[in-house]
Amino acid sequence: MNPHFCLLGVAAVTASLFFIARGAKRTTAKQLRIVFVSVPAGDKAAELARLIVNSHLGACVKVLPPLTSYYIYEGQFNEDAEQVLMIKTSEAALEELEQLVKSNHPYDVPEFLAVPVDYAHAPYAEWLINGSHMEWDLYYFLSGKKPAPTDVSECPAFQKLKEFVDSKRKMSTDLKPVYETIDKRRDEWIQILKESIAIESVSSDPARRGEVRRMVEWTMAYLSKQGAKCWLEELGEQTLHDGKKLPLPPCLLGELGHDPKKKTVLLYGHLDVQPARKEDGWNTEPFVMVESDGKLWGRGTSDDKGPVLSWIHAIQVLNEHKIEIPVNIKFCFEAMEESGSEGLTELLQRKKTDGWLADVEYTCISDSYWLGTEKPCLSYGLRGICSYHVEVSGLQQDLHSGVYGGSVYEPLNDLFYLMSQLMDVNGKILIPGIMDQVAEVTQIEKEAYEKIDFDVKEYRESVGAAKLPSEHKETLLMNRWRFPSLSVHGVEGAFSDPGDKTVIPSKVSGKFSIRVVPNMEPENINSLVAKYLNELWEKRGSGNKMKLITNQGSVPWVHPIDHPHFKAASRAVKKVYNVEPDFIREGCSIPITLTFQELTGHSVILLPTNASDSMAHSQNEKMRTHCYIDGIKLLATYLMELGH
Repeated sequence: MNPHFCLLGVAAVTASLFFIARGAKRTTAKQLRIVFVSVPAGDKAAELARLIVNSHLGACVKVLPPLTSYYIYEGQFNEDAEQVLMIKTSEAALEELEQLVKSNHPYDVPEFLAVPVDYAHAPYAEWLINGSHMEWDLYYFLSGKKPAPTDVSECPAFQKLKEFVDSKRKMSTDLKPVYETIDKRRDEWIQILKESIAIESVSSDPARRGEVRRMVEWTMAYLSKQGAKCWLEELGEQTLHDGKKLPLPPCLLGELGHDPKKKTVLLYGHLDVQPARKEDGWNTEPFVMVESDGKLWGRGTSDDKGPVLSWIHAIQVLNEHKIEIPVNIKFCFEAMEESGSEGLTELLQRKKTDGWLADVEYTCISDSYWLGTEKPCLSYGLRGICSYHVEVSGLQQDLHSGVYGGSVYEPLNDLFYLMSQLMDVNGKILIPGIMDQVAEVTQIEKEAYEKIDFDVKEYRESVGAAKLPSEHKETLLMNRWRFPSLSVHGVEGAFSDPGDKTVIPSKVSGKFSIRVVPNMEPENINSLVAKYLNELWEKRGSGNKMKLITNQGSVPWVHPIDHPHFKAASRAVKKVYNVEPDFIREGCSIPITLTFQELTGHSVILLPTNASDSMAHSQNEKMRTHCYIDGIKLLATYLMELGH
């Protein structure tokens, strides 16, 4: 037994009884289960933060800042107890808790060890058994009649849980017929995806806003056929850069199942896509899906129409095989993700207020990618983003370069100067102070990166690069996920069509972004960027004007991988692909991830079905055909594992 458990035990019991004493009614012989997680001794804040205090319903307590990095999740106690959102960590607070335990706890001490666990929640039970956890009864601490067990296997609670999980494993649903049906109907799934790709749902193009709405309505019709109750939530208006207002496309919400005995999972995806034109470098028309070379080519195949449709296909096949889905499902499919998810956060806040999110215990997002092209993974972290426009102006109108060149300060020259000073050739950010805010890499992290299965050569070839800034696996992966990066995206206002146009632009705007990581605050980054660009501009001495525009940003997100949610997804990957998934972080930003975690108070997972070479947002976006078909199997299996 780990020697740290003793100290943890006292902290857990005092803390948990303090929570319950504040708002609970007096009951008789009610059991309270305490779960311990071993952490290094000496850091009392860490010990308290790592505790997961559960009632007989298996709910949890959330620790607010500054302890959020320990990932304790918010939930509710039983009907006799009060929801608590903060664990105090001072010595005075611990003394107060001890006094409350002695004088005011509402629980009678039982005469025997009992296990008041919700056996219907098998993943949680399996997590207890397989993890390095110890379960105790208050009897040990308050009666003094019986010594605590010296090993977790001696706990009757552990033995009962193990018997239950073993029996559940034997009762696992055979999904082989489901997989066979999915394979047989391959052409049907591909045709449905092709129909969706033909809808040019580019959310950033005001001229195609009607197509975006059509895509939402098309998806609602298909989802409704599977028995889901669906409706559209209008999001209001969008104010464009020129001041004009345009209706936002609606968000598709839905429900399937209302069994109070089942857990509820919320499935998120988006139905809008990035702009695409064949003349940008596509080999085929981007909105006419083509199957060739074992791949499905088209805008939105991987991001995110393919995965969204895979959810619906999976539910359809489970229903046709008359397999009861062991969880209730809620759907949230938006159509402005590629344009900042405008209006969605406000909608979700309203849905929390009206109770629609109250029963959501899991959220699953399938809008990310594998690390390579063969091995599946689960994503537990995302970088955030800070986005900028640098505007340089100074002339009344565009000028003829032959007539005026050499006699005026040219805005495009000034912009190129500024943009060239943002990073060096190897991607190092040159803005002072940026790296000072990055959390230090721990030894545990370093070891985790060493274990990841990743082929640098394959990665280099998949992106078509002749050379990478680093060929060292761990360095490359940390640069993609663990450290911030800066990318320049384009210039607005300059001539970019084929051929020549020898003019001096009067006004140009350069666009770049910084992907941020834990401990980096967007507000601080914005200040550093503004300070640096202002210093560069003063040094430049141009007669033009420079203006920095800061766009909406998002913070990074990280999740613990030993959560039951991740265990269920891991089992699903193992069943479909016959391999354990890698646990990775992502370099991209999905701002809604953190929003779902904050509003539901529960776990969010990224469950990708796409290989790393999908080229989302780029030319020739694609989804490997086997990824699409196997992805349907994965998502169906995930739903089954989540309930078991």
